[in-house]
Amino acid sequence: MLTKVLEATPNDVEVLIDLAQLLEGVDPHKSLTLYENACDLIKTSEDGLQIDPPAAILNNIGALHMTLENCERAKEYFEAAEAKLQEDLEGDLCDSKLSSYVITMRYNLARCLEHLCLFEDAEVLYKGILREEENYTDCYLRLGCLARDRGQIYESSVWFKEAISVTVV
Repeated sequence: MLTKVLEATPNDVEVLIDLAQLLEGVDPHKSLTLYENACDLIKTSEDGLQIDPPAAILNNIGALHMTLENCERAKEYFEAAEAKLQEDLEGDLCDSKLSSYVITMRYNLARCLEHLCLFEDAEVLYKGILREEENYTDCYLRLGCLARDRGQIYESSVWFKEAISVTVV
């Protein structure tokens, strides 16, 4: 259905995004193309203004690049998504929803850094996330895995125990 709508209105950003979301798990290449087309349309508005794509779309593009093992490109998109969210937060410092999105973007970036073998950078991000959100269990687990992979078994067990002791609110 959306494919037919897209054929009729190929420049409809909402249709591009909806179809891209539907295809993320089934056809990541097609999904990525649709998201990138949507970004191009968003960037070139009719009134000539330069508009940045929303952080959520940039994050989704980054995630698709990760799925397709294009980690360098994924890193670029995760960094752009976080920067966009930080910019949005400057206008509304008390928006806790945006703050949680920033944390998610940082986590995605940290996972990407691991794939790029930038383990120290990933560790810094995970620890930074935990300073802001101490119940982010996945960060404890990733820190445990990083320590384990360095052969630091005791340190890894400490991180894993921390993950187990986290109280989910």
